[in-house]
Parts: sequence; C-alpha cells; structure tokens
Amino acid sequence: MNTDQSSAMDVEAVRPLSKDEIQTVERGVQDFSDRFNAVPNVEHHDFLGLPDDLSTFDWVFYELGGSLWHRDHGFGFTCVWGNVLTRSFGFQWSTIGTPRDLRDYLLVHPVGYSLFPWQRLFEIVANPGN
Repeated sequence: MNTDQSSAMDVEAVRPLSKDEIQTVERGVQDFSDRFNAVPNVEHHDFLGLPDDLSTFDWVFYELGGSLWHRDHGFGFTCVWGNVLTRSFGFQWSTIGTPRDLRDYLLVHPVGYSLFPWQRLFEIVANPGN
C-alpha cells in the first residue's frame, strides 16, 4: 500500500519551531553528545549535523545496544538524527500548534515530504530486525 502520510495532517497548521523550541533540539544534541563522549574507551565525536554523525549513531546502537536511546526516551537520538537531516539535507524543524514535547516535532522538506522523527526512530527501536 502506498500512502502519502502528509495528506492526513493539516499542512496549513505546520509552522517552523520557535527559537526556544530550537534550543530544546540543541540541548538534546548536546546532552546526547555529552553522554556518548562519557562512554569509556570510545573515540570522541562532535555531533555537528553532518552525515558522518549517522555512522557514529549506528555504531551506538550496534555496540551499546541502544542504551543511550532508553536513557532519555529517545529524545537525544531524535535531536541528533534530525540535526543531520536539517543541516545536511534541507529539512526544517517544525511543529503543529503547541507541541507537548519533542515527540510532536516534525521535519519538513521543501519538496513536501514530512516525518515525525521520534516516531520513526521509535519504530526502529521497538522492532529490531524487521
């Protein structure tokens, strides 16, 4: 089945994140980076929103079993992944209305594609190997 998920939401209500909401994302990236770099015997990595972050990100799941995901309910992972998509691939952090927390943030691309990054990552974590 092929569906356009963005057609099910009110695209007119989508708005870019405010400066305060963007700071939530930046804090999430920093917190994740601090936790990652505190792991003993792991090479230091600065999560700057570059595609290389995804390789390090994948390593975290493989070697650490996703424990950094569960520590903050996936918020740090979501911020790092979204940071790569916004800084390297043209997406923009957005939301609809007043978000409850990071789970209500979405990423919107100028060509019309949008996704809720926390939900996508949660699907991956909740269904390993599928």
